[in-house]
Amino acid sequence: MARHWRAIRPAYLGLIALAALLSGCGEDSESPSPPMLRATPDAVTREIPYGINPSPQWIRVDNTGDGLIGYSARIGGGSTWLRLFGEINSTVTDSFMVSISVGGLEAGLYRDTVWIESPLVVNSPVAVPIELTVTNLIETDPAKLVFLTVSGDPNPEPSTLTIAGASSAPFEYLLSEGASWLTLSEYAGMAPDTVEVSVDIQSLEPGTYVDSVVV
Repeated sequence: MARHWRAIRPAYLGLIALAALLSGCGEDSESPSPPMLRATPDAVTREIPYGINPSPQWIRVDNTGDGLIGYSARIGGGSTWLRLFGEINSTVTDSFMVSISVGGLEAGLYRDTVWIESPLVVNSPVAVPIELTVTNLIETDPAKLVFLTVSGDPNPEPSTLTIAGASSAPFEYLLSEGASWLTLSEYAGMAPDTVEVSVDIQSLEPGTYVDSVVV
């Protein structure tokens, strides 16, 4: 009797094919992250004495998403004391420099913003606030007061102390002294100003006495 053979496909092959298909679908479902700008640091704060330029600050620009993006940077308020150096029209990742020049700035608080922009980026533009505090330098004239008198004589005439700043911007001041024989016409005010300094020698023995007026 002749025998007939028929090929039988194992059922597990279908399971393997299905598993491979499901695995492939999972890989195709992943999508790239949208590009996002990030500036480091995200703010710049400087406090400097009058007439002294601070060191420059580098700003790093990154893309926290996927893809290659370009960017540009500009000064929002157009402040003349603020300048940008480096590649401010480039591709990310990159850095540029923020330079502060106090020039003729008087003592006070100054603010502006550096804007970082990139077309088609969701969080564009990114703001980097810049805050500059210029502090005044206190100056007194004269730098030293000397009273020469003789024991038993009347108290000498008061001397005038001028209080001002290196910057012409006015500022509040406080004065103090430590000796009972030394008196000031006022102990607080708004500079530029003048203060009368008096000495009372009536209870003092002959000798040299020294004290300081602290501004």
